[in-house]
Amino acid sequence: MFATVNVERPDPRLARAWLEASVTHLFPDLWALPRAGHVTVTPYEDGPINTWKRTPERWEQALAALDQPDTIPETVSVGLVQGERFGRASAGWASDRGVELGAGTSNDADWFGFLVSLLADANPSYGQVSSSAEGASTYTELDMALLRHARESFVAGRTALRGYSWITVVPAELAGRVDPSTMHRTASLPGGGLILQATATPAEYDEAAVCKVFRAVAQALPPGLPKQPPARNLQVVFEDASTVG
Repeated sequence: MFATVNVERPDPRLARAWLEASVTHLFPDLWALPRAGHVTVTPYEDGPINTWKRTPERWEQALAALDQPDTIPETVSVGLVQGERFGRASAGWASDRGVELGAGTSNDADWFGFLVSLLADANPSYGQVSSSAEGASTYTELDMALLRHARESFVAGRTALRGYSWITVVPAELAGRVDPSTMHRTASLPGGGLILQATATPAEYDEAAVCKVFRAVAQALPPGLPKQPPARNLQVVFEDASTVG
């Protein structure tokens, strides 16, 4: 499973909390392995990529880099692998795409609870949790289907929803254009946003469930007819959202 959350402006507190909660709540078994994995810090855009074996000291140094709002690093990330199991988390900043928080793990995890707790004091412009590896991309699956640049959908993220998935985070500005009644579970964020979970488990997120989410959020989606790109298997509905009544 892969999660992505977008925020327009640097938020060192949120970035640090995201990384700390990811390793302790999403893949604590891998995190408990002594000196397993790597920590990476890129101090500025196109700067050197500094990667170290994970140690308590290196991890704290990486987190401490987030405590300097005037010099927030371009990326801070951690990755752990053991056999077929993996866990990773990242906080990245790009001047044209704001803050992108990412996490992924092969473990079963309470992704809904994770997002509710982490985003309680935030005002995200978009977020998703997907079982598809496409969900780990800066581009949403809807971006790919609409042949749209990620920056374009990010900039317009509070006027048109960037996409939708098994779990979708809807910004406050678009919450009134979404019908959450058909979702398995929903949560309202204090800032006015919504978190929608389509089905009880990712395995149940089949074609019918994708259609259900599409119709629930259609009024918040951008117009345009999505198309399936070659060699892709995008989990989107290939209808123009503007035609949905």
